[in-house]
Amino acid sequence: MPELSYLARHPLLHKLLVPAVAVLFFVLFVFVTFPYDTLARRLEAEAQRDGTELTIGSLGPAGLASFRAREVRMRLPASPGAETLPEVKLDAATLSPDVFALLLRHTSFGFSLQGYGGAAKGHLALSNDPRVPGVTSLRLDAHDIDLSTLPVKELGGIEAAGKLQLKIDLSSMQPAATSEGTVQLSAENVVLSGSLMGMTLPKTMLGKLEGAAAVDKGVARIEKATARGGDVEIEADGNIALRPLFSLSQADLHVRFRPNEGWLTTNPMLRSMMGLIANARQPDGSYLYSMNGAVAHLQPRPGR
Repeated sequence: MPELSYLARHPLLHKLLVPAVAVLFFVLFVFVTFPYDTLARRLEAEAQRDGTELTIGSLGPAGLASFRAREVRMRLPASPGAETLPEVKLDAATLSPDVFALLLRHTSFGFSLQGYGGAAKGHLALSNDPRVPGVTSLRLDAHDIDLSTLPVKELGGIEAAGKLQLKIDLSSMQPAATSEGTVQLSAENVVLSGSLMGMTLPKTMLGKLEGAAAVDKGVARIEKATARGGDVEIEADGNIALRPLFSLSQADLHVRFRPNEGWLTTNPMLRSMMGLIANARQPDGSYLYSMNGAVAHLQPRPGR
């Protein structure tokens, strides 16, 4: 045969081809026989040890040294004294562990996620110090997230609609006092409804939301936080001194909002309520509040 005579004339190629074919078949054998279901159950058990509820519908290969999980459900443990966090549901999640990091006994991996009408990708690294567990760095780029599918109502009774874009680049997250990075978000055609503090909130258009924060030496400084083009215009600034437990982080925030006159006319109850906070009214017709203290227990006061 011509192929065999060609290999006979090139013995070096023949020597290289044999081990290459053997490696190929070995890799195929691993992919076909790897106990993915056993690994999924092990991941669920390990998460449970940390107080995280995790359910994986199915697990399979997604290329060399990568895994794809489908129908993933996860509920993170709540902080002491805090309400139970809502369940996170993902259509699919692909994880690509960093092999060299594993050799150095570090845990880090790239990931891509699909769910809530959009997609996200990024990279995450975990602490290898058992005394300070958690995430040490995070990079995330999420786009076209449908706010109406997020479990925001479970957190505060508010329903939201709109499309969210989110970018997070935190190169350092531990210890909290040395955190560094940036956070950016934007959302189009945002609409809120539901209930707020026991009061029914009428359908409220916020238009376009934009936000940006820079984290430097453990302090998150709000560089931009606005809502424009809707029933209420909002601006916010301030900073948050981060703590290991975020609910204990110390905030110094200032929020200015200006309701649209037409919106108040169609909601006379809200107009009456605005009279109760007349001490926060500014000369330009907006209302200004400052909020200080721990994030979980902010103390509002009128003015700056």
